[in-house]
Amino acid sequence: MQLYNELYRVANKYYRERCNETNWCTVIATAVATGVSFGKARSMLFKHGQRVNGKGTYIPLVHKTLEEMGYKAERIEDYKSKTLISIQREFAKKSGTYFVYTGRHVTAIKDGVCEDWANNEHGRKTRYKVWSVYKITKMDA
Repeated sequence: MQLYNELYRVANKYYRERCNETNWCTVIATAVATGVSFGKARSMLFKHGQRVNGKGTYIPLVHKTLEEMGYKAERIEDYKSKTLISIQREFAKKSGTYFVYTGRHVTAIKDGVCEDWANNEHGRKTRYKVWSVYKITKMDA
């Protein structure tokens, strides 16, 4: 399983200057959810036209890429009244992988651990309002 710190290190080392890129939340969330490398997740998003250097990615396009990688995203309960930090606390005991979408960001939570810069374990207590939460699961073969 890829962890945020390692994925960020790779992104920062190999993609920041070469590709003039810094907005990696979708790539990192995809890598965390699918267990692939940062480069593979980035390539998959680019391959299907869902990724442009330095730009965010639209939710339906991310989910389309996940489907092509053998995963599905299912929207779960309405969490619009929650913040990212409250979702982290609530999901700390849940197993599975989730994408938590806020205004201009996506956070991956895998088996109760927030794999993102917004992890409150790192002292980043973000109060971003949650737009939606999706459970990411592997499709049956």
